[in-house]
Amino acid sequence: MTLAHAGERLIDMDRNYFLKNLAIGLVMFFICAFISRADDNAEVVFIVAGANALLFPFAKRAVENVVFRYTRKGFWSSGPVLTGAANGGYTLVYGFYFALAIPIGLLFLISLYVKRKAAM
Repeated sequence: MTLAHAGERLIDMDRNYFLKNLAIGLVMFFICAFISRADDNAEVVFIVAGANALLFPFAKRAVENVVFRYTRKGFWSSGPVLTGAANGGYTLVYGFYFALAIPIGLLFLISLYVKRKAAM
């Protein structure tokens, strides 16, 4: 989905978007699993990070839906968003998505279910 289509399809998620963001979530999962492999609570970290990895694409879509609703297309194609310094910001944002993937992802799935049910 491109930014031009964001207003038309805020809820839908195509397969490429899902798989790309699932890969990002899985990379973050493996980083968390590697870091906590010798920890006493490794099993808990493994389960929570696994759930976060699976819900990461939904959490990212939910946040993008809110952001695209309140920003213009020109903001995302110019200025500080495209500089090399923005990469650190993207890292923080992806970390935020991953850390809060369970609540945000579940909220997205619930809202998707409610909207689909209302459309029927």
